[in-house]
Amino acid sequence: MTSYACVIVGDEILAGKVRESNLVYAINTLNAKGYTLAEVRMVRDDIEQISSALTSLKASYGFVISFGGVGPTHDDITMKAYAHCFGKALIRNEVMYTWLMQKPRASKSEKAAVDYMSTLPEGIELIQPDNKWPIFKIENCFAFPGLPSIFRKTLDSFAQLIPTEQGEYYAALFVNEREGDFSLLLATYAKAHPQLKLGSYPIESGMEDDGFLQEHRYCTRIAITAQSETECSDSLHTLKKKFTARGTLIKTLIETHGVANARILDVDATTIRTDTLQK
Repeated sequence: MTSYACVIVGDEILAGKVRESNLVYAINTLNAKGYTLAEVRMVRDDIEQISSALTSLKASYGFVISFGGVGPTHDDITMKAYAHCFGKALIRNEVMYTWLMQKPRASKSEKAAVDYMSTLPEGIELIQPDNKWPIFKIENCFAFPGLPSIFRKTLDSFAQLIPTEQGEYYAALFVNEREGDFSLLLATYAKAHPQLKLGSYPIESGMEDDGFLQEHRYCTRIAITAQSETECSDSLHTLKKKFTARGTLIKTLIETHGVANARILDVDATTIRTDTLQK
């Protein structure tokens, strides 16, 4: 089973001047396709930091997506970091240059910005479905813009190109107990079922409020994640019986979500194929 990592680039994000809003969208979008996020790094607008993060993550996960730092100003240095990471020269990319010059706003006054954004690592691939803002790809690393409106459009395009993978199964119980009240019960069950992922999460008022929080003083969500539907439903049934007997069960839910179990390798004009990743 493989997974992906994110690199979030930006001094303003780390300084708290800009609220990061792309990560949750990425998680939800790629979960729906069957991919799971394994690690996130937030780095400054610094070539060494970005390059170091890419170097580490691309060797550990199926693929890496970065967002931020691909604009027209001097502090947009993500492409320089990609060049540094992969040992590539920075050259004018004619595909990017032509595409930018065709934009209605392209003018002599913006020629410097076009030149800057067209200077890319040698050999980089541009994925441009429907002539939208490109996704930049080198090996198993994909660079996206950081501006949320554009990021979401490019990620949606990316999600349409990658295959849907087999997802894990997820279920949850909501119980009227503190975590400490049932910690031994849950630890015992987890030890007997090591193939499951079990976790508990206290819920504060407003976090998942659909009315029942007003009726119960305490509420904790117990999460079950399993590779098969049978394992998930059996565990939900067993734990449901245990907490019903304790008189603390509030409600349950079950759904599917994604886990990445394919590796992105090749890109052409219409699809991203999965295969054994060459690292």
